[in-house]
Parts: sequence; C-alpha cells; structure tokens
Amino acid sequence: MKINLSNYEIEVLLDLSSSITGIEAKSPQIKNYVIKNVLERMTETQHFDFKNYLNLIDKSDEEFKNFLSAVTIHTTGWFREDKHFTLLAQEIKNQYEKNNLRFVNILSVPCSTGQEVYSLAFVLKSLCNELLGLNFAINGFDIDYHSIKKCQNAVYSKTELANIPLEYRKYILNGRDEAKNFFAISREIREHCTFYNVDIRNINSYKDIIKIKNSEIENDSFNIILCRNLFIYFKPEVSNKISKNLYSLLKNNGYLCLGHSEKIEAQKHNLIHIGNSIYQKLLQDNLNISKNDDDIILYTLVDQNRIKPFIERVKKELKTFKIIESISNLKEFLENRKPKIIIIDKEYKTIELIHFLFNYLKTNKNVFIIESILYPLQKEIKNIDIFHESQIFKDFIDWRNFENQTSQTILYLKRILSSNESINPENNNKENKVIKHKEIKKKLENLLPNFIAIGASTGGTIALAELLKNMPPNFPPILIVQHLPHIFSKDFIEKIKKVSGLKFISPSERPLLKPGYIYMADGDNHIIVKGKEGQLRIEPDMSPPKNQLRPCIDFLFESLAKTKAKGVGILLTGMGNDGAHGLLKLIQNGSVTFTQNKESCVIYGMPKEAEALGASCFSGDLHEIRELLLNHIKVK
Repeated sequence: MKINLSNYEIEVLLDLSSSITGIEAKSPQIKNYVIKNVLERMTETQHFDFKNYLNLIDKSDEEFKNFLSAVTIHTTGWFREDKHFTLLAQEIKNQYEKNNLRFVNILSVPCSTGQEVYSLAFVLKSLCNELLGLNFAINGFDIDYHSIKKCQNAVYSKTELANIPLEYRKYILNGRDEAKNFFAISREIREHCTFYNVDIRNINSYKDIIKIKNSEIENDSFNIILCRNLFIYFKPEVSNKISKNLYSLLKNNGYLCLGHSEKIEAQKHNLIHIGNSIYQKLLQDNLNISKNDDDIILYTLVDQNRIKPFIERVKKELKTFKIIESISNLKEFLENRKPKIIIIDKEYKTIELIHFLFNYLKTNKNVFIIESILYPLQKEIKNIDIFHESQIFKDFIDWRNFENQTSQTILYLKRILSSNESINPENNNKENKVIKHKEIKKKLENLLPNFIAIGASTGGTIALAELLKNMPPNFPPILIVQHLPHIFSKDFIEKIKKVSGLKFISPSERPLLKPGYIYMADGDNHIIVKGKEGQLRIEPDMSPPKNQLRPCIDFLFESLAKTKAKGVGILLTGMGNDGAHGLLKLIQNGSVTFTQNKESCVIYGMPKEAEALGASCFSGDLHEIRELLLNHIKVK
C-alpha cells in the first residue's frame, strides 16, 4: 500500500526528526532521506496513517529506536580522511617522546557503526607495538541505538575489506561457513574500544555515563576528539553548543578533529587551527595575545594576487595582520604604531631598509623581525650588509610552499605573539648565581673539551651572533644546529664566519674536527659526528626530518654522546623541545651543559624542556655563558 504524506505531515515529521537528532533537513537530499526512511518504517509496521505511527513511536520504545535510526545520517567508512590518522599518530609519538605520554584517551563522536573507531584503533595498536609502554582507549558516542549495537558486535561485510590497508588486516578475523561473507574485529582491538548511546547535545548525558579510570569524567578527559562531518547537519547555534561541550571534555593541548569541509570559530572556543581541520586547545595563558591594532606587518612588493590564498587565510586567522608595500609607508606606520612582529620579504631588501630597521631596533628592542621568502625568487639574493642584518633578523622562514604550510605559519606567529619576550637578563638571586658560577667554573677548568656543540631555533640567529663574536682562533671546534630553511643556510654561515672570525668547512667533506673552525649544515640534511676522542669526524646525515625538523639538534647531540668524547653542549632560545633529550645524553656522558635562561630567550621552549629533564649544568644569559666559555675553557 502506497503512503502519501500531506505537506503538513511532512512538516511535522521534519520538525520531530530535527528535535530528536538535531539534524536540520535544510537540503532536499536530507529531506527526502528522512521521508523515505520513515515511510519504510510505516510500511514495515503496517501503520499507514501518519498519526497512528506517531502514537506507535510514542508508546513503543523499540519502534522509537527504529525511528531514530531511520532519521539519523549514517555516513562513515574505513580510514575515511586518513590523513587525520597519520597526523594524530605523529603527534602522539611526539608527545610520547616529549612529555612522557603513556596513555591516550580518545573520543569519537558520532561513531556511527564503528568503522572510524576501529580504523583509529588499528593505527594506535601498531603504534603501541613501536612505543614501549604506550596504551590507549577509544570511546565511541552515537545517538542511534542500532549503530551502537553494531559497533559492539564488531562484525562487518567483507565487501568493506578492500578499504582496510593490508598492514592492519592482521587485526581482523575472517568468517567461515555461513559467516563467510563477514569479518570481525579481533579481541586485542576491541578491548581498547567502548561504545555508548549518547546525545552529544546534552553534556550531562555522557558525563553521567562515562567513567574513566574508575572516576567520573573530568572537564579535561580526552587527548583527542574526532567529531567529523557532524556540524554540517546542524544549525549554527546547535553546532556552537556542541563545540562548547567538546571543548570542556578536551585536555589542555588536546586535539579536536573535524571533517574536511567543517569549520568552527576557533578563537571563540580558545582553540588554534593547526591545519587539516585539526584544532588544538591551549592554556588560556598561551593565548594571551596582545591587543595592538596591528601586531604583525609584512613588508613586500610582490603582487598580492600571487599570494592571495596565503594573505586571505592569514588575515582571517590573525585580525592584526597588515601588508606594507613601500619603505616610506613603513616608516610612517612605525612612527605611530608598535607592532610585535615585522616580516621582511627577502627579495625586496635594500640598504636603506636594512639601515632603517637597525636604527629602529635601538629604541624598539622587543620587536621580532623575520626574514622570509614568500614567492620563488626571480634572482639570487645576497646579503646587503652582513653586520647589520645579523643584528636585525631573529628568524628566517621559507613560506614559498604556503598552500601546505599556512596553518603551521599561523600557529608559529601566534606563539610568538603570545610569548613573553625580553632581551634584558635579570638577576633575581645573585647569591645563588655566585654559587652556580663557582660550580660551573670548576667543571670547565677540569675539562679539555673536544667540541662545543650548540643548538638554537627561534631567535637563535641573533643569539649565536652575540655568543660567538670575535672568538679566539684556537678555540675548540664549534658545531652548530640552527633551525633554518636550508635556502638561508649559506648566508647564515657567512654571517657567523664574519662575526666569529672562525673558519668553516662543509660537513659534506667529512672533515676531522679542528680548533678554530665552525661546522654547520649547509644543505637540507642533519649533521652527525662519528669517531672517538681525538679523531672526531663530522658528516651529513640524510635521515628523514624528526618532528618536521632537519637539521635536528638531537641528531647532533646524540651522535656526540655516542662517541664518548667529552665537550660542551649549549641549548639556546627556541620553540619546542628539540635538543633537550640530546643535551641530557651529553651531561650523562660527562660533558658540561648550558641553557639560555628564560629572561634572555626570545622563546623559552627548548631550554625549559632541557632544564626540566635535569640536562643543564648552568642556566644563564648570553653574556654569562660567553664569559664562562672564554675565560674558563682550556684550549689545546
């Protein structure tokens, strides 16, 4: 029997469906989907009158569940948007190494029929096999009772098997005989996965249900929340409510993953968009960005249409971003405003610009000036004034691949804006410093160093120039890793050569380390040291980037520790934790180690991580470290 619904009945049906699931039937496809599925339920139950069917779902819990399932969208699949899994696995690995992360708690909402949960479980189980002591739990939420039941049963049609990569099929069990057309998920995967019937719009409904580690759920319970392709079905006010709920369940520094076509108001929810529809929750203190009208300015003469996607994205995420296209406009702007970041396009440097910026910094010491490449260079650009440029630029960034790196660029700029930069060292505990000076002097006087190894990142180019100016010609060999796009490395090497007065030999020649020389990566590679005391040899290493870094400080420091030769390790200003673990290995091997102190760092990240590990013999400003090196190191 064919059932026809009146326009009024259709309106009632869609309103009822929306009130129960939150899904807005704003498109003809969703509207037709809901009507078709409900008509099928009416036929199945032989309730051909719409009013009678409404009475049925009101009185029968079982039919209400069937109705709810009929009006719920069930779009899912194995390894859908698989780039998320790769990125999250890498982040877990980073946190494992950096912050001793050993348990990862994950929420998948809506989990639908379980394919997303089990896909992620496959990835994490393989990661656990690689990272000793790592464990995880995945919680799946969905409003549909039938979907949750399918998740718990963990049995799927073999037609879906083609979407599961071969490396993960060791975690599935193939059916036999009457079940030959199905496969099941193995117990070693299922034991990590739990599913709950939950309405994500009601935070109390899942706070009352979920228990983690035998205690009621806390506001920061999940390291990762996947909520993909949900918001596209909801009204903005409902989406905002769900976003708020999810934020309250996310750990500090945790990640919220949305579908590729979804966006939320990140700043409203204290999140930072780091790319690929992934948002990170940072502590409020880390988001305390200054309120200047123009915190960031970019000086470039490039045709803005050539970098339009970059500009649009940056302006959307950073409201305080402004482009200036002439020196006269730059001078006028800086007379009236005090931006925190100035970005200079390498292609349009002039001697007038360099001298102006050098003089500007004399009275505006806290501005962070970056040299960058925004577009493929039309010609080779050489330094105009090495001495002044070495005093001006605190970092060098290659942004030519901005379509793939825009998110990282924005996160980098936000971190600089939120940093408490100070270039004036403070001495709040002079008595304690005197004691530490005596201790470190004694260590240095008992050491005949085979090397001075230095690692630096954000702000390091100026720090290194200050630390190494006018070095003695017989000073122990100095090995440097500065996080720097390799296109800038040769220019930077020339700066350090001129400032320090030392010679340079490329690691590509695999030379023995000699006093009076500096050694740095001059290509897209790591640098490592091999050999033994008295016969140390440096060479390039083409291993993949570690935590997206090449050269990597840890690579150098750890290679030096393996040689058993003793020397000096120094970790300067920079974001992240590169070098911290390597510095620890150096101190464990008998080397003397230094970290730049908080007051003098541009970004107090890497030194802080090293100090937390107990990897620093002495923390001081650049002047203190330099004085100790020059006056208390024995030379051969």
